[in-house]
Amino acid sequence: MLKDHVSISLCVIDVILTIRFLATTEAQVRKELAAQEERRLRDGGVALNNTAPSAFLVSGLELEDTQ
Repeated sequence: MLKDHVSISLCVIDVILTIRFLATTEAQVRKELAAQEERRLRDGGVALNNTAPSAFLVSGLELEDTQ
């Protein structure tokens, strides 16, 4: 399970860095994260809870913006 968390974290970080570099829109980011999550689950990844990693990340970014 830790390996899945590390893999998810690295994918999310990679997406964030790519987004910042290319200045893509939030909608594009959400679409790419959803696609990555779908591929991970299709390839045998495990959903550890009902909140997708990208949804958790977006919530954190929104929280950061409010502070």
